[in-house]
Amino acid sequence: MKGEIDHDLPIPLYYQLEKIIKDSISNGDLKPGDLLPTESELEQIYSISRATVRHAVQNLENEGYLRKERAKGTFIKYPPIKRKFLGSLKCFSEEMQRKGIPHSTMELKKEIIKADPLIADKLQIDLGSSVFYIKRLRKVDNSPVLIVESYLPYDICPNIEKEDFNTCSLYDILETKYSVLLFHGHRFIEPKIVDSDETMDLLGIEPGTCISAIESTIFSSDNRPVEHLYADMVGKISIDLG
Repeated sequence: MKGEIDHDLPIPLYYQLEKIIKDSISNGDLKPGDLLPTESELEQIYSISRATVRHAVQNLENEGYLRKERAKGTFIKYPPIKRKFLGSLKCFSEEMQRKGIPHSTMELKKEIIKADPLIADKLQIDLGSSVFYIKRLRKVDNSPVLIVESYLPYDICPNIEKEDFNTCSLYDILETKYSVLLFHGHRFIEPKIVDSDETMDLLGIEPGTCISAIESTIFSSDNRPVEHLYADMVGKISIDLG
């Protein structure tokens, strides 16, 4: 694997290791079926702690880049499929309304935060820039199905935190109030075993339930990232991606 970890950068060491491994997969240095160096080897190569290595490896396993086999080690997988979707980019409420399905949204949390290295990278903004964060619970026919955490560059939507997202659509507000034209995006969807007590409580599911983990970035017409989101979904919903 090529790449170095800079201990002086204000970027988490585990995130730097994740990027090195992802880059090595992308450029072919690590191929599907290859054995990843052991935790001990990675610890020595990059002068980082075992906990840092495990954090990075676990994240990559959750994202679908790695798979662990008992007594054999950790192997490289084919990268998760990155799907690009175009067109109308219908939001959850618009799609449910079009299908005539009863639905609702519960605003769980919203605040203005500072961009950490990961969010700054995803939104292509400076580290520490202001970001609007909102967490919502989506219900279909009164059953919880989706927890969504969205991050938006605050400079494109000042004072958006004053909106009531129990009744308003985030995408509608971006387009009508802030003249942000949603143009295209990409989305990763991977299965995972639920690992959060809060998620189990909000979705009303039991430990060990397999859910869908979603990561998505939406771009404006000038190709600027305007939203990065993470979502946990239980069950199956048909969404038109345009």
